[in-house]
Amino acid sequence: MHEPARHDDGRIALELCARGTAPVADANAVLVTVGQDMRDIDAHAKWGAVVPFTPLPTPFSHGGGCACCTGRGQGLAALLGDLFRRRATGGLPWFGRVVVMADAARLSALRREMTADLVVRARYRMENEKD
Repeated sequence: MHEPARHDDGRIALELCARGTAPVADANAVLVTVGQDMRDIDAHAKWGAVVPFTPLPTPFSHGGGCACCTGRGQGLAALLGDLFRRRATGGLPWFGRVVVMADAARLSALRREMTADLVVRARYRMENEKD
């Protein structure tokens, strides 16, 4: 049996998934829900933490999650930076994976934002490359 390649470069695994899918929960992972009602989250899933994120619109907004409208100060990249800091200082349980769940229409913009941010790329490794 062929084992999938494992990346052991010290970065945290980062996955993007569409709302309505069922990502595999584990106590070593943080689930970030982008602009959605928390009632969509399975209360019995064993996540290390569940963090809601609501993109803030700007006067020139193309919609929540748009990489050109969410500056580092308020976008998902900033939230991931905060999660990393909280992990390092004990504010969150230690985690090795972050799953970002958003509407399918937002995934491409979020992926662009994550891959364009040097700090995110230094700390996180994109695990899936499909919407």
